[in-house]
Amino acid sequence: MPVVTAAVVIRGVIGIATGSETVYFGLGIATKYLIAAVLIGSAVIGVPLAERGAPFVMRIPQEMAEHRLFRSTMAIITAIAGLYYVTSASFDIWLFRRNSVEGFVLLRFFANWPLSAVTLLAILIVLQVRLQKIPGIPPVATLVEERRSLVTNDHDSTATDSTATDSPATDSPATDSPVVGGSAADTKPQADD
Repeated sequence: MPVVTAAVVIRGVIGIATGSETVYFGLGIATKYLIAAVLIGSAVIGVPLAERGAPFVMRIPQEMAEHRLFRSTMAIITAIAGLYYVTSASFDIWLFRRNSVEGFVLLRFFANWPLSAVTLLAILIVLQVRLQKIPGIPPVATLVEERRSLVTNDHDSTATDSTATDSPATDSPATDSPVVGGSAADTKPQADD
């Protein structure tokens, strides 16, 4: 968050210093193209950023993480996100050339919402359809809910008793677990209280 805040402040300072709307908005458009290049580039070289970020959003069982369909799905999702940024930045350029600053800001706001919604819907559909083809994998919504539960349980156990030895927050790291993005507690039998 501090990086994003710093970027916004720097962009504002540059915009004020130059007094140019073109420079101010151009920095945002250039940033979108840069993000698109990083996303698409990561998919092309075989290290899609969606694969790195997925454990923060949903539980990734080990058998799914190792499946070729999971990896190709993460590459597709990363490419979709990259194409979103290319489309958004290109539309911003087109819109900026044809409107006043006020018109640009207003129309961009209303145009980016549907584009974002379509992109998110496409990502969800691709996730659900492709990952369901992996044997034994529950629906994406279940994986997301399981991940959310892990975070909630970790937070609750840490907040209520940080000294408890059976707390999931104090178990071994997630890398020791056959569940990527979970904790080792997911695979150990729990003692009855």
